[in-house]
Amino acid sequence: MSVGFGAAGIAAAWPSAVPCPCIEVVREIDSTQDALRARGAAAAGCLLIAERQRAGRGQRGRTWLSPPGAGLYLSLGWRLPRPLAGLGGLSLALGVGLAETLQARGFAGIAVKWPNDLVVGEAKLAGLLVELGAGETGGVVVGLGLNLRLPPDAGERLQRPVIDLAALGPVPAAHALAAAVAASLVATLEAFAHAGFEPWLPRWRAVDALAGRSLQVQRPGLPALMGEAAGVDADGALLLRRGAALTRLHSGEASVLAA
Repeated sequence: MSVGFGAAGIAAAWPSAVPCPCIEVVREIDSTQDALRARGAAAAGCLLIAERQRAGRGQRGRTWLSPPGAGLYLSLGWRLPRPLAGLGGLSLALGVGLAETLQARGFAGIAVKWPNDLVVGEAKLAGLLVELGAGETGGVVVGLGLNLRLPPDAGERLQRPVIDLAALGPVPAAHALAAAVAASLVATLEAFAHAGFEPWLPRWRAVDALAGRSLQVQRPGLPALMGEAAGVDADGALLLRRGAALTRLHSGEASVLAA
């Protein structure tokens, strides 16, 4: 089932105030993220959208369910004139921009779960993947999987709560939605290039899915940490309150503990 993405339609719906990348739409691909990363520096300024991915992937190498018609699957290559040390918080800023964009189109209740998921309650709506582009300092490739109309057994197959846009309201025309979502990514990247994450902090607080909640944070090769989420700092690090101390975490997987 095709969802109707088309490069010409997306370009026509692109907001004039946002720089428009080169738009490519393919019917099927292994992974938009891997395809753009393989281009190295040439990926900058390219938006690649697939109607279906055979081997879509998310954070920590997880498979992203990518059947045709179920979601929006894209990767965007961009050049950020900032040192690598200045890219902290980028995935959070991108998540905030996406949440605001979808909220503005009538999809209520969307929050951002540190560091890279859009959620409604405990259910995952979208995932972001930010990776350094090969071959050029400051190049990034941003991957996005946004659930549009999931098959009924999606949660069972993925073994976690999931939700799609169709459960929240009428889904816009494919080209208009793709243009709005991708333009949000570009606008955030352009703003982040100038000022980093700090100006996004107040907006982050408005969509923070974890604030004040008891968490367990898993880190590869390290013991799990438990504490209370206390927001993030100006570098995008999660602040975990453990007794009287605050621990800063730049990476990890946070799970909400049952009350």
